[in-house]
Amino acid sequence: MTHVVGETDAVLTDAELEELALAADPETPVAADALPWLPEREQSLPTSYLPQPSIRSRPASRARTITALVVIAAFLAITALGFCATYGQLLPA
Repeated sequence: MTHVVGETDAVLTDAELEELALAADPETPVAADALPWLPEREQSLPTSYLPQPSIRSRPASRARTITALVVIAAFLAITALGFCATYGQLLPA
């Protein structure tokens, strides 16, 4: 795999990148004018891999909300009674 580094478009292999990372001094102070990485500034992942979140989500229906609450309550009751339902079987904990 290759990686494009900075504005110079230098291409590094995984081995070269690993070598640079291991050779770096972790105690090096950060420059006062250093800028944090922000996704708005540089696009490192394609949008198909990490799409934008939807702005409007449809509100959950009343039936969906009730179903979710019943499932959560059932798991809380199982746990409170001292059973374990981790693997789909009710076993004493």
